[in-house]
Amino acid sequence: MSATQFADGFQAFTENPHNFLYASNLTEIWAFEKTDGSILGGGKLATISTTQEGATWQVSTFPAIREPSENIKETLFSTGFDAHLLLTLKSGEAKLVAAYQWDYETKQFKEYPLEIDSSEVLEQGEIDVVVAEHYVASTQKIVILSGLSGYHFYLYDFLDDRSKITGEYVGFVEANGRGRALNAFSNEKFVYFTFGREGCGFRWDRSTVLRYDLIEKELTELPVAGDGPTFLYDGAASTWYIPNEFWGFCVGRHTGGFDGQSWVIEGLEQNELRWVKRDAEFESLGEEEDYVVVTSPIAVATYLITKEKSLQIHHN
Repeated sequence: MSATQFADGFQAFTENPHNFLYASNLTEIWAFEKTDGSILGGGKLATISTTQEGATWQVSTFPAIREPSENIKETLFSTGFDAHLLLTLKSGEAKLVAAYQWDYETKQFKEYPLEIDSSEVLEQGEIDVVVAEHYVASTQKIVILSGLSGYHFYLYDFLDDRSKITGEYVGFVEANGRGRALNAFSNEKFVYFTFGREGCGFRWDRSTVLRYDLIEKELTELPVAGDGPTFLYDGAASTWYIPNEFWGFCVGRHTGGFDGQSWVIEGLEQNELRWVKRDAEFESLGEEEDYVVVTSPIAVATYLITKEKSLQIHHN
């Protein structure tokens, strides 16, 4: 099964698609422009409906959020129907700094009171951020902050009444040379995530999944049988999870360039993990062709936005 086109490409709103942060809910994609590497100063906003036939990119602007800082990392993600912006430190303390939600009525990011715990382990190098879908409550995510020392886990909860956001610190485990976390999801007891290793450049490890026990605070390595995708570097650009079925991975790069294949890991519940290739895939792109990938966890969809086309695959 090949992808279907649902709109024009990024040339409708920019010449450089990498100068934006993206997120998607059930029916829409947001693209927030970065100015001098940050969206905190405000800028261009492009949105597109993913369900309306004949939709076109709508371009407007959004106001400044706060003063940018060189030691602040910005992570944009969706929580069902809303876009959230999470700020963390790039180095030093592995903690959550501030949290915002996009307000549809005022067309700006609204800051929420953030009640957080904090890891006691300081990081010497850069701290990477992975936001994991938490398949327990619709208001929750698991945030993994990974550095040279290891993996710090937070339960991010924006509460049903939207009165505040909490960041409960739920554990830390040493990396022991495994490298930074890349893709993740979680259920009531476990956080599953992949990682990459430094070697001849940075390489995704597709042969192992790490499982962190939220109750026992233990980390387990789970081998994955089969050859799996040939994605290198940061691994898959899009991942999704269908409870009690499989964990999906789509779009990556290999030595030959773009790879639009879809793969899933089955057997998670039985601790017998194995790679299985899916039929759905994006057609190959030219070696110099630019693109960005956006995932909608709630729609279980991957969107590939090229210069001329916006394409989609629904995985459920």
